[in-house]
Amino acid sequence: MYRKWGKRCMAIMMSIMMMCSLVVQPAKAAERDNTMVAKEIVSRMTLEEKIGQMIMPAMRKWNGKNVTVLNAELSEAIRKYKFGGIILFAENTPETEQTVRLIDQMQQAASYPLLISIDQEGGTVTRLGQGTNFGGNMALTATGNIQNTIDVSNAIGEELSALGIQIDFAPVVDVNVNPNNPVIGVRSFSDNPDVVANQGAAFISGLHKAGVASALKHFPGHGDTATDSHTGLPCINKTLEQIQQCELIPFKKGIDAGADIVMTAHIQYPMIEKTTYKARDGKVITLPSTLSKTMITDVLRGQLGYDGVVTTDALNMDAIAKLFVPKDAARLAINADVDILLMPVDLSSVAGIQNMEQYLNDIVNMVSKGEINEATITRSAERIVKLKLDYGVMKADGSASESLLQDENLRIAKALQTVGSPAHKVLEWKVAGEAVTLVKNDNQTLPLCQSTSENIAIFCPYNSEISSIEQAITKLKQDHLLEDTTVCKVFSYEKKNISEVADIIKENDTFVVISEMSGKSTISGWQGNFINALNQEAHSSGRKVIIVSARLPYDAIFYQNADAIVLTYCPKSSAFNISAAIYAIFDKKLPTGQIPLKIVE
Repeated sequence: MYRKWGKRCMAIMMSIMMMCSLVVQPAKAAERDNTMVAKEIVSRMTLEEKIGQMIMPAMRKWNGKNVTVLNAELSEAIRKYKFGGIILFAENTPETEQTVRLIDQMQQAASYPLLISIDQEGGTVTRLGQGTNFGGNMALTATGNIQNTIDVSNAIGEELSALGIQIDFAPVVDVNVNPNNPVIGVRSFSDNPDVVANQGAAFISGLHKAGVASALKHFPGHGDTATDSHTGLPCINKTLEQIQQCELIPFKKGIDAGADIVMTAHIQYPMIEKTTYKARDGKVITLPSTLSKTMITDVLRGQLGYDGVVTTDALNMDAIAKLFVPKDAARLAINADVDILLMPVDLSSVAGIQNMEQYLNDIVNMVSKGEINEATITRSAERIVKLKLDYGVMKADGSASESLLQDENLRIAKALQTVGSPAHKVLEWKVAGEAVTLVKNDNQTLPLCQSTSENIAIFCPYNSEISSIEQAITKLKQDHLLEDTTVCKVFSYEKKNISEVADIIKENDTFVVISEMSGKSTISGWQGNFINALNQEAHSSGRKVIIVSARLPYDAIFYQNADAIVLTYCPKSSAFNISAAIYAIFDKKLPTGQIPLKIVE
């Protein structure tokens, strides 16, 4: 009897395995097919065309003016140099219809269809002028609901796809373990690598659901720096074993989740990379990860098993541009097995186009001299072309896919319906509200009293934030959470001292003040000085102060004499986060957000 059951179980298991293989094999076959098709397409390319596929320039400005319509010079550059893609910025995307037309112009100029990319992270890094301004990674984690991350990234992906953008340079999976990090901060999900890993994988799934490629950044980790690589070259003295226990965890999880691209970081890791370079200023420096064969070939591709597209971070950032001769940076990056050279040359003038010509010629010459192996360039071009095939940009013959040839008016109509849609705005408000975090509430200060006799002053650091706060006040009155007769006024305290607002202080009973510290080290600046003085002045006469920490929550620890403290993780006035925090202060339901970081002095 046992033998019969054993045979039956084995038969059932074999049947299940066969059914699973029927489901899985087509996807694997399609992947193999695209790999082979990419090889065939690239085999027909010249060396110059293969190098062109590796270049992804920006076209932000032309002679000082924003590029919102493609001019003849840039159109010819796209045609001549066979760029693999273009990265867009806010200068290119102020309006939805205009953005669709600009992308169309770029695609029409291209001999090979382009990968169009953008940094639409949410929060402080958003580019679409009429898109939905979701509150950012740290706010997503604060909601305590990972489904929000999937929903938000999916909405971001839907908006990008509708515009004709195939790559979102997101998510940021840096683990923000340095409280003084000047460039990551709230762009990170958390200071916990496992939390970052899970959130990053969820973000990828949302983008993929919308048919948009994802990019993990900034490998091998930008979260423990005190220098911004836009303005300098950071250095992290950690061993490989140390980053394996923290920084690399989210990258491994993201790779397993199907990340399409990994973006490198311009950061030195001298305990891992031993190769040096004599910089333009004469100093001998360790190669940053962007140019490091150890980091890209050995760690990323070898140890983490990643064989997808690798892109540099922007090569015009000071960490590279001020220290490396451009052709040296290109040689080192290509030999490290990086595929995309992002923004290597400024294309904002005729002189810039001439510089691009020289840059490409330099790479060709280095190949002819044996300084760069053409097989490495061929492999990169194949990865890039495969990505175009995978995301329906390119057909098997190398031409543009039907999706790029669809009637422009139909695509504009879809984009206008999708980008900044009412459904996305509802999601934005929901997530912003769920992110608001209450960390102190002495004597049940919140929710604020709705007494008609109470005068409330709200102080924000910048004039640009006044309108979004006033909108929150209007909504509170519409929802009957604030009496129409309650006086609630908004003021900017930008670079003011307390004596300059003495009359406002005398006239009001309760004060809400917004703090936007970018790191613990900025607490001694004009914002911190004003807030501490306001706390002292108000409390000396028995009045209340509520602090809204709108960026990194590390500042909350310094305002323990406040009556209440809430966190909201995004200071951008175009996002709903500050508005949601103001709303939450008056709402009968107290905020439910969770702090994504350890806040210590």
